Amino acid sequence: MRALQITMMLGVVCLTAIGCSYIGGGIAGASFDPIWQRNAAEQYPETIATNRVTVNITPRTGERPPQLFDDIMHDFPVSQERIQASFVPIASTGIEARYGKHRLEIRNGNTVLISEKLPKVFNMHPVRLGMGTVAAQSVIMVVNKSRSSTGLYFVALYTAEGKPLYKCVLGAGQVWDIRLVDNGIDILGHSETRHISMTKEAEPEN
Repeated sequence: MRALQITMMLGVVCLTAIGCSYIGGGIAGASFDPIWQRNAAEQYPETIATNRVTVNITPRTGERPPQLFDDIMHDFPVSQERIQASFVPIASTGIEARYGKHRLEIRNGNTVLISEKLPKVFNMHPVRLGMGTVAAQSVIMVVNKSRSSTGLYFVALYTAEGKPLYKCVLGAGQVWDIRLVDNGIDILGHSETRHISMTKEAEPEN
């Protein structure tokens, strides 16, 4: 009888674990995203504005960077650590941003600059935002992370006018710190550096 009870309990635990993988949730305080949401995020298509941006990945050499979270945009002249459901002003730029129901919205007055739908696994944490100048171009960079059990980051770079330059979903080990460099931006990970280099925007012909 006791053996039957143990078998039934193990069966319930297994079914619960399988169910959590497909519909999300968790047991004993752990939480998980549904497997179809994780798969969709992992298959998010990388976007590169090839006329303006080049992306190179090199193995990490030397000392590892710190693994930053709230202050990952520390290297940008203007940064905002927590963008959530209500519009928040970004310093004295005139720009406001909010993030709720998987949608990032950035506006300047009544003009919507960015309206971006993120994969559904990015549902726990506020967006981090940084603004700076790269290759004489004002840019906006945003980062959001999933729950730890999913271990993904959404990273996107836009012009100040809202044109997408680079968008991707990366693993947590690939996004430890973000730094401005002379001709671009370095996304520093545990064992690699992802360098986003930018060219100056072509001057319009007279």
